Amino acid sequence: MACPQCFSGSLDEGYTAGKCEQLAGMYCYVASPPAGASCNQECAVVIISDIFGWTLKNTRLLADKESAELGVKVYVPDLYDWNPPEWLADKEIQPAETFLGRCGQWASLVSRAPEVIWWMITHGDKRTLSKLEAVFTELRRSGVSKIVCQGYCWGGRYSTLMGASDHVDGFIVAHPAFVKVPKDIEALKPEKPGLFILAEKDHTFSPGDVAKTLSIVTQQKKHVTVNEYPGTMHGFAVRGNMRDPVVMKARGEALQACVNFVRKVCKLPAPAAKSN
Repeated sequence: MACPQCFSGSLDEGYTAGKCEQLAGMYCYVASPPAGASCNQECAVVIISDIFGWTLKNTRLLADKESAELGVKVYVPDLYDWNPPEWLADKEIQPAETFLGRCGQWASLVSRAPEVIWWMITHGDKRTLSKLEAVFTELRRSGVSKIVCQGYCWGGRYSTLMGASDHVDGFIVAHPAFVKVPKDIEALKPEKPGLFILAEKDHTFSPGDVAKTLSIVTQQKKHVTVNEYPGTMHGFAVRGNMRDPVVMKARGEALQACVNFVRKVCKLPAPAAKSN
C-alpha cells in the first residue's frame, strides 16, 4: 500500500556532481568518484528510485555521496521513461509553512488520486522489471562483476524482488512500499546478502511486517540484516528533513549502513584512516 509520506518529504540542499548518460537505451544519472580518485570498474550500485523518479536531487546527491565513499560508479536509471508524477516533486514534497498551506497541498494531492493510480498501473512489475534486467545485463556486458541494487519506497519493492533473482549480488531495501509479506520475504535467496532499512513509523511496512520479516530471515537463515531507525517515518532515508536532528542522524546512519554493505558485498578495501 501507499501512504502520505510516499508523496512528501524535504528537498536537500547542495549541487549534484554526476552526469546524465544513456544506459540500456534509457537515460541514467551516473555518479562517479571525484576527479583524481580511483574508480573500481568491477563493482556498481544501481539505485531504484522512489515515485519521484531519477531527477529528484535528493536521490542524485545520495548517489554522489556513495560513489565518493566507495570509489565505484552509482547509477540512477530512468525507469519511468521520464514520466514520474513530476508535479509531486514541484508541489508536494516541500511542506508549506502554514497549516492552511499544507491543507491546500493535500487537497491538490487528493484531487490527483486518479492520476497517481493510473501511473502505478502503467508502471507495474512487467515494465519495471524488464527495464531493470536490461540495466543489469548492460552493466555485466561492460565488465561489472558485482552489482548491488538499492531501492527506496516504490523502488524498494523491486529491490526486494531482485533479492530472489540472479541479477544482483546484493540488495538494499529502504522503507519499501507494496512488498508482499510473507511471500516476497520467503522468496529471497538464502545465500543472497540483503539489507533492510526501515522506519519506526511506516504504514507501507507495518510493525507486523517487520516482525514477520525478522521471523522469516531468522528461521530460514537468510543472509539478511534488518535495521530499524527510531524516530523516523516512511521516506526518511532519502527525503527526510535534514533540519531535524533525529532524522539527520538516522539518514547519516542509514547511508553509512549502505556504504558498509556494498563494501562487504563487493569486497572493496576499507577507507584509509583520516590523518589528524
